[in-house]
Amino acid sequence: MTEHDAICISALHQIFSDEEHLSEQQKDIILMYAYGYTLNEIADFKGLKPSTVRKYLDSVRAELGGVSLAGIRTLVLIRTNALLV
Repeated sequence: MTEHDAICISALHQIFSDEEHLSEQQKDIILMYAYGYTLNEIADFKGLKPSTVRKYLDSVRAELGGVSLAGIRTLVLIRTNALLV
């Protein structure tokens, strides 16, 4: 991941509302996953184990109402596109 990618990921934190109670780490991981990074790539970049990344993804899914991982990708895409309107 480039420095530019990291800045873009950070800027996209705004697509999540305060009511969703997601940590900065959770937001980073869910955005990276939604944009196609693998668990191993996310783990390497964040200095975590892949199993820890999976736990973060599972906790975000639970916080967002049990949505599937594919659903998370869709949610991020829709919310990101809404920023462009």
